[in-house]
Amino acid sequence: MDKWLKKIPAKKPRIEDNTNNASTSEQQENGRANSSPTPSMSSSSPTLRGKNNDDLIRSDKKSAKKIRNYQEDYLKYGFTSTIINDEPHPKCILCLEILSNDSMKPSRLARHLKTKHPEHEDKPLQFFQRCLKSCDTQSSTLQNFTKLNDKCLEASFEVSYLIAKDKKPHTIGETLVLPAVVKMDEIIHGKQYGDKLKCIPLSANTVGRHIEDTAEDLKKQVLEQITQCGRFAIQLDESTDVSNMSQLTVFARFCFKIMKYTKNYFFVSH
Repeated sequence: MDKWLKKIPAKKPRIEDNTNNASTSEQQENGRANSSPTPSMSSSSPTLRGKNNDDLIRSDKKSAKKIRNYQEDYLKYGFTSTIINDEPHPKCILCLEILSNDSMKPSRLARHLKTKHPEHEDKPLQFFQRCLKSCDTQSSTLQNFTKLNDKCLEASFEVSYLIAKDKKPHTIGETLVLPAVVKMDEIIHGKQYGDKLKCIPLSANTVGRHIEDTAEDLKKQVLEQITQCGRFAIQLDESTDVSNMSQLTVFARFCFKIMKYTKNYFFVSH
């Protein structure tokens, strides 16, 4: 039987072939990886930019503040409108409270009327119309009063300056100037116009205070002009008065605004 059996040698494992096959497979995989298109930054940037733009648009929509406008129907809740920072705000004509622009809603206005003014909750529209008219009249009267006060104050300063310039006693404004002006205005224009002049403050203390304020303001103006001009000349002299108080007399001469004109200023300091 042995002669019929052929001895077949056992196959040895091919280590080199396996290593070669592994290396070739790795090279093929690397080649495939290199040949496959890789996503570039330029291809991904449009999607990122699109997402960023969408986020910006959404954030702008969220940050955009809705401005509510006033409606005439809101008067039945006791509210009118006033402008603050270019935005309409509801203003209660009963308590003069000003709410935010977000409160420009019928529900919030009705809640304000119900919680703070429950006695006027069932009032008709005509009641709130009368309240609005009286509120407008008061505001116009207050504006006219403030304008009149400003004019009266300016007139008081002018009269005080004339009194100091003519070296008259301070009491002459209240005892002679004001009564004479009121009487002349009543004769020419009428009594109602003469009554408006009676509010001009011309008491002795007021005239003295206005003269001091005017002198201080003139002194500041002259010192500022002297510092701005290029050349100036001063003369000094010291003397004493009857009460043995020393007085410094200063005479300043300077050119102002590029030699256009010359100013002379004289003041006395104790």
